[in-house]
Amino acid sequence: RGDKIISKDVYDMLMKMAHRGPDTHGICLDGEIHRGNKISEFKDVVSRKSQIALGHSRLSIVLLHSRKAGLFPAGA
Repeated sequence: RGDKIISKDVYDMLMKMAHRGPDTHGICLDGEIHRGNKISEFKDVVSRKSQIALGHSRLSIVLLHSRKAGLFPAGA
């Protein structure tokens, strides 16, 4: 109990999903939230250990007929 995990593990997990095309990311370490457009922006942040570490990647939806990114396709 009380052991801290290596936060870099969350960074490594996000990197494994990077090929899927995420466009924004976030990491929460012990309640401190960090957001960025590139996973590499978190390299310094994850150098410490934490008790709680969460990672998130958001995939943008690209409308194929217009090549614009949005939250929801028009007319869906």
